[in-house]
Amino acid sequence: MIAALTIYGEARGCSQHGRLAVAHTIINRAKERKYWGMARSTGHPDHSLAAVCLRAWQYSVWNESDPNRLKLEALREEYERAIEDIHCRNSLKALIDALDGHEPDPTDGATHYLTQQAHEKALRSDRDHWSKGRDYHLQIGSHRFFKGVA
Repeated sequence: MIAALTIYGEARGCSQHGRLAVAHTIINRAKERKYWGMARSTGHPDHSLAAVCLRAWQYSVWNESDPNRLKLEALREEYERAIEDIHCRNSLKALIDALDGHEPDPTDGATHYLTQQAHEKALRSDRDHWSKGRDYHLQIGSHRFFKGVA
């Protein structure tokens, strides 16, 4: 459910193709150890989709400062209400399609993305940002997808 909520929070205003792309970034990160979280119970690396999504600073919707986090926490607690939300259902469908291989990865292995607006703002800023000096691999809707981010 955490992965579907991540897709919902990050891409609910996107097309189904855009949600599928975000789903694949989660799956692509789960394949790379550097994006794994740590299991609370054992302290060992955890490559589950939930651990990848909840790892600090990976998906901004789970950051303490993100206003969408409260909405996701509420939906997480009220599963029945979440499943009635069309955007939440579409996010879950994107995740299932990605996991089952029904839809190919439209990002071609991308692990990172941000909106065009956020990318342009970062490029104009004097502050360091992971996207500076990198060309995006492709754009789907308003999201720009990146490969090879260390």
